[in-house]
Amino acid sequence: MSEPRPSVPAPLGEVTAIVLAGGLGTRLRAAVADRPKPLAWVAGRPFVCHLLEMLEKLGVQQTVLALCHEPAQFTARLGTRFGAMALHYTLETSPLGTGGAIRQALEKVTTPYVLVLNGDSFCEFDFAKLRATHPADDSTLSLVVQTTSARARFGSVLFDAQQRVTGFLEKTDVPAATSGINAGIYYARTDFFRQIEPGRKISIEQELFPGWAKDGRLWAFPTEGRFIDIGLPASYAEAQLFFRPQYSIEIPSMDELRRSNSVVAQMLAARRGDEIKDWKLAVGVIIRDNHGRILLERRADCGLWGLVGGRIDLGETPEQAAKREVKEETGLDIAIERLVGFYSDPHRDVMSYANGDIVQTAALVLEASVAGGEFSPSHESLELAYFEPCAVPRMAIPITLEALDDCLSGRAPALR
Repeated sequence: MSEPRPSVPAPLGEVTAIVLAGGLGTRLRAAVADRPKPLAWVAGRPFVCHLLEMLEKLGVQQTVLALCHEPAQFTARLGTRFGAMALHYTLETSPLGTGGAIRQALEKVTTPYVLVLNGDSFCEFDFAKLRATHPADDSTLSLVVQTTSARARFGSVLFDAQQRVTGFLEKTDVPAATSGINAGIYYARTDFFRQIEPGRKISIEQELFPGWAKDGRLWAFPTEGRFIDIGLPASYAEAQLFFRPQYSIEIPSMDELRRSNSVVAQMLAARRGDEIKDWKLAVGVIIRDNHGRILLERRADCGLWGLVGGRIDLGETPEQAAKREVKEETGLDIAIERLVGFYSDPHRDVMSYANGDIVQTAALVLEASVAGGEFSPSHESLELAYFEPCAVPRMAIPITLEALDDCLSGRAPALR
């Protein structure tokens, strides 16, 4: 069989992504029991949002999410757009497996090419190169193969010098030199996937790949890009740190804030923590929208950017106080995702507000996602806006930035 020649890469407008998000995720139930696996909270957003963000940055204009279990959670959190990318959904009335889910998702596809991704794993790869090197033969599929990850959990994909897939090894077998793991990313013409029988439960990996490889229709696209999956509690914990390095927040010192901001200097001029005889613990809330952006406010009574939050009243739990304060300040209902941490420094100045209130820089900080409600800022707020994690205003209250930094770095404990 002659080697297929590369085709002219398909324009991005001719590519639709399909994200397979219908798995039950039984192995992850010990760590994530209240939502489908692709919506598991990872590094400040649902895991699937990391995939969608990657697709949007790649320039994909249309994505179909193939759903089965608890579809309402997906539509409520994600809506119909992710940035510039339109989102569509298909729903399996009963599980169809990966092959059946792909075939059903084609109902929403009008483009000549399809990029398929598993909704519970993430791999960095060169999409432009994949499109450019995909064989011109329309009867072939390109499979992204990650070549540097350990094979113990995944088995191996074997391929020859021309990158034609020659076979598969179980995870207990010894891998060959030219091999890697299936990264769960597939690229082909839409008509290639139409050969899958519609309406039938079928695994593309177990039932179709071996035959396609034998017929010379499966090609490897090797990559050394980082890979992570969240299939097990241990790998789910690793995923919390996987996305952190891209985020960095610079934390100004209190002295720097005094020098650069006259409002801060006036606030902190004459009060010390040991002067306060009766005070309440402050509770701050890092609120993220459904796509993972952070909500901060700039308050009229202090002129600083900070977390939405306040103080815990007598008899309240921190979660109750957080929900009450956020509702009062923003009109939004929130779902608490995790405890970020407790912050206290007995040598740091307290915050003195214009109305006479004293707020300690000791604070319990929670991370939450928007659950509903109408966005309606309170009269005390000059501005309420969403920011990407790496674009948080630098002149924020230091306690806020420390909390955000811990939230992004993964040092904070999980709430559940």
